[in-house]
This record gives sequence, structure tokens and C-alpha cells, in this order.
Amino acid sequence: MSTQGRIGVTEGACIFSTALVVSGLFGSEAQRMYDEAVPSYIALPIAIIASAFIFLLVAHALKKSRSQSLSELFCYSLGNVAGGAASLVIATFNVLLVSAPLMRVIDILDSYLFQSTFANISFFVLPAIGFAAWMGFETLGRTAACFAIVLAMSLVAAICLSFRGYDTSRLYPIMSNNTGDFFRETGASCVAFIPCFMTALNMTRGMHGIKYVKKSALISTVIAVLACGVTELCISMSFPRDMIANTDMPLRSMLLNVFTGNHIMRFDTFAIFIWLVGAMVSSAFYIYGAASFYAGTFKQKDSRPAVLGMVIIVMCILYTDHLSVVGATHMKLDTVYRYSFVVLIPLMVVVAVAALIKVGIKEKKAS
Repeated sequence: MSTQGRIGVTEGACIFSTALVVSGLFGSEAQRMYDEAVPSYIALPIAIIASAFIFLLVAHALKKSRSQSLSELFCYSLGNVAGGAASLVIATFNVLLVSAPLMRVIDILDSYLFQSTFANISFFVLPAIGFAAWMGFETLGRTAACFAIVLAMSLVAAICLSFRGYDTSRLYPIMSNNTGDFFRETGASCVAFIPCFMTALNMTRGMHGIKYVKKSALISTVIAVLACGVTELCISMSFPRDMIANTDMPLRSMLLNVFTGNHIMRFDTFAIFIWLVGAMVSSAFYIYGAASFYAGTFKQKDSRPAVLGMVIIVMCILYTDHLSVVGATHMKLDTVYRYSFVVLIPLMVVVAVAALIKVGIKEKKAS
């Protein structure tokens, strides 16, 4: 795409890890695990690692087929029509991954800080996200490189400041009686991470080839596993599971355990704005990724016109999901993709296997 630009491994690792961490900590995956008594500090890292293995399989197929992007691999494996449909499926998941973290962070701002309206905050945030996505992949990568260290420091500070409220006895029982819940929620959590990896594979031109995309993605995998695993472990030690299940953002509630008697007690307010910027950077990446899949499907050289459409779709989803939270409707965003992993994971495996089979047949005929 004409707006990809060029970034290096460091910028790629920053944007990918930001997207993975925001999706893991501020999406709805961990919240579902609390409801099902599933240890999120174990399930989320496993989901990230499983998603990384799927990424490596698809990356291997991409390299063997000599495709220049994931959209091209879809068409190579499934044909133009089915391949285009597969690209639109990934674009759909990207849009959903924009909505979940933003919904949670904006709700906190609406309820605890601004005492304003959800629409006012959304109309302030979404244009900035759309502008960043419009500027392209290079802008997103360099912005993430500037901000990733701030996001990491906010998580470290939240963990350190809340240490007085930790109680290891709250971790037990480690596993619920129904192990099926654990595997189902772990599989469902892969939906939060696979689209990030797949979007990365669609940006090979912007990162000088698949070799550097893989290197950045693997670095971001390690960062996301550590960030999500340690943070969720600290949250689990801070509250009983039934209390966490009824909390909108447990990470913010964990900061309320700070008993210093000075200004540090209000670090949660400062952290919320840092996490909002992290969600905005992640959202811009996913919107740009969705637009690039759309442009690849319809053979458009410029993905920027699609960015505007994606922002409008996200705005509609956010408002609809907000109405469900306040009781005006009964449509929850979480119900849309809770079980969608049964579609997404097999789709990516089929695409990779089909490409490898085609390559093997061609090599056999050539020999």
C-alpha cells in the first residue's frame, strides 16, 4: 500500500507488542476468565504463545509461496473469491479488537473522571485514531516506539505501587473443576491476538520482508507474555475472583490498594490517560490493518479511503455496545466473538496448509 512506508525491527516490535498487550489487558478476554474462574495469568500467556505458533505456520507458508502479503497468500491458497472473503474476515476481527479496549477505557473515563457523556469522549478520541491510521504504517510504528516505554513504565508502576494488597492465598484453587472452561477460554482468547499477528504478515513491504516481520513479532510475543502474565498474576493476588469478575477494569482497581497517604494514591487517574493513549495507538494499528486488508481484497493501491469507513464502523460499534452496558439494548460486543475462535483458528491453519500443499505439488512437478 502506498501508505505503508518503511520501519525497522524496533518500531515493529513496539507497535505489535502495544497491540498485543492492550488487547490482552484491556479487552474482554480476561474479564470472561474471571467469570469462569479460569486463571487468566496462565491462560492469556498460553493464548499468546499459541497465536504465535499459528503466526509462524502462516509465515512459513507465506515465504514458501513467495507471496508479498497475507492478502496475496489468501488468494493463492483459496482462490480470489474465497481469499478475498478471508481477508475481510480478518479485517472484521481487527475492527472488533479496536472496539473492546476502547469501550472499557472510555467507560472508565466516563464513569470516574469526566462525569461527561460517552459520545463526547468518543468524538474526541476517534478522530485522533483515524488521523494516525490515515498517516500510515510508518507513522504508527514510530509513534509506538516513542510511547511503548511509557506504557511499560505505567504497568511496572501499577504493579509496584499495589504490592501491599497482594495475597497469594487468593490464587487458589489455581484451576477450576471444569478443565473444559480453561481450554475454551484460552482458545477464545486467541481471537484477541491472532489478528495482530496476521496484520503484521500483511505489512511485509513496510518492514523489508518476512524475515524482519518474524523477528519483530517474536520479540513482541515475549514482551506480551511477560506483561500480560505478570500483570494478571498481580491482579489475581489483589482481589477474590468473584470481586474481579464484577469490576470493569481490575488493573485500575488494583491501584486503589495504594495506601501511601500522599499524591501517589491518585496515580490511577494518571495511568488511565496513559492506557487511553495505548489503546488509541493499538486501535489506529488495527484500523490501518483492516483498511489494508480491504484495499488488498479490492485491489486498491491506497488504503487511506478505507480508513474513514473503518472509523465510522468502530464509532457505531462503540455506541451500540455502550447502549448494551447501560441497559438500552441487549447486544453485547463480547457475545459477537466469544466463540469465533472456532472459525478464525481453523481458517488460518487451512490457509497455511493449502498453500504448503500447492507449493509442494509445484515443486514435485518441477522436479
